[in-house]
Amino acid sequence: MVTAEAANNATVRGALITALTLGIPGDTVTAVLIGALTIQGVQPGPLMFTNAPEVVYAIYASVIIASVMMFAFMLGATNVLVRLLDVPKPVLLPSLFVIASVGIYSLNGRMFEVWIMCGFGLLGYTLEHYRYPLAPVILGFLLGPPLEANLRQMLGQYESLMPLVTRPIPLVLLAGAAVFVFVSLRSRRRTRSAQR
Repeated sequence: MVTAEAANNATVRGALITALTLGIPGDTVTAVLIGALTIQGVQPGPLMFTNAPEVVYAIYASVIIASVMMFAFMLGATNVLVRLLDVPKPVLLPSLFVIASVGIYSLNGRMFEVWIMCGFGLLGYTLEHYRYPLAPVILGFLLGPPLEANLRQMLGQYESLMPLVTRPIPLVLLAGAAVFVFVSLRSRRRTRSAQR
């Protein structure tokens, strides 16, 4: 268990590298981080190191401090945390739902936001039930506005979508995306046929 958790924590550092240097989230956590930085007006990417170096250093410091604190906390609280695994789901899940609802409602005092949380919870449950990954949903939510802005800029300049298939760089990117989709669908079919 310790080995698996250490490997899980090590992936966060690798995902942070691509998130901060290229603006591409490596996992769901860094996708949420990029969304939070974008809301605050900080655009992750190469220019972030010159435009907002204090944010980069704050992230570095928080990762180092969190690693040290987590090490110290886990040394003393491992026995207590293992007992949390014995809490039955009929007790744990309603408690988490109440805590999340109170947290969402306390932000603006609107019940509408709690209903939105419930709707997205049902969507996440449905996707998880049918084994759809949740990371692409978050990536689409984060990358949708810049995609729309750049597409609108391209349409204003060229007045058509033809440059996407006539220029070499977009054509190569579209071909690569098509290959990745084809390979992922093929591997999913193979795993489903192997399970049957």
